[in-house]
Amino acid sequence: MRVGRFAALLLALVLVAGCAGPAPQKKSTKAAEPAPPSAQLEAAAKFALALGAADGATLATLIPKESAAEHAAEIASIKMKSADSANPSRSWNGTVLVLKAGKSEYKVMSDTPTQATVSDGLGSMTLGLAQSGSSWLVTEVDGEPSVCSVLSLSPKGLACQANMEVIFVAHEMAKAEVTTVLTSVAQLKPKYLEKVPTCMSGGTYTLDPEKSVICTVHGARSGAW
Repeated sequence: MRVGRFAALLLALVLVAGCAGPAPQKKSTKAAEPAPPSAQLEAAAKFALALGAADGATLATLIPKESAAEHAAEIASIKMKSADSANPSRSWNGTVLVLKAGKSEYKVMSDTPTQATVSDGLGSMTLGLAQSGSSWLVTEVDGEPSVCSVLSLSPKGLACQANMEVIFVAHEMAKAEVTTVLTSVAQLKPKYLEKVPTCMSGGTYTLDPEKSVICTVHGARSGAW
């Protein structure tokens, strides 16, 4: 009898445990990892880092091949400012890619599949992107061909920037006295500009109401990153 009662009690316990079901599992509170940055965003970030470090070799691989080939000699003359861009620290929250290289910090965001915005705390630039095979290239910087920003880092480009600064000052003096819109640098002679500076890369200077001074090779006066 005791054995029978024990067996019946054991059976009852098994049935109760079965009805109760498995113990509830604790839900994980760990947030899901965001998907990695897109190839476009990575290309934009790489371009920004190379531009900040004046890394001509890397920049040549990130702009259209035709532009890189046409200005290969001038791009090769760019003197790299630092190697910090080679191993930047990175953080990514699914929306903004933050890169720190030396004392510089860049925030890269994608506006559309073919456009990205890069800011460094002092300013920002908008990059136009296009796919070339399995890679993405930067085709424009603030609406200008990306090669202009690259060439602005070369010795000839830096000399051109100095020329545009002279023209800019003359243009500002003229705008303070002349009511008509000036479009030709020649219009500044001789009162505001003794002679028109020469771009060492063969560029031509023009005046623009918004960008002030533009070189056909090195872009706008404020084109360098």
